[in-house]
Amino acid sequence: MTLALLAAVGPLAAGEMAVEHARGKIMLTGTVLLVMANGGKLTAFGAGSRFGWIYGELGLTPVVNSATASAHGEAVSFEYILKSRRVHRSRHACGVK
Repeated sequence: MTLALLAAVGPLAAGEMAVEHARGKIMLTGTVLLVMANGGKLTAFGAGSRFGWIYGELGLTPVVNSATASAHGEAVSFEYILKSRRVHRSRHACGVK
């Protein structure tokens, strides 16, 4: 987001425009796994976590429902991410969203 846009429309409108732009991009993905990498550790966050607002605001569907509702998320491995990708692909192939 440029400073010129922010100055022209104000911070609230610019934020809403950014959310709408993100929604348009996300509509193509189907499902999402929200992962944070920090200090060599991976953490997945579900719809009930501290990042749950992202799911709600952008209309995201979690790729797996096993991510805990904990504020600190669920520690995951690269294998977990690979497995969730396979779940997404199999759901997509079967027409399940």
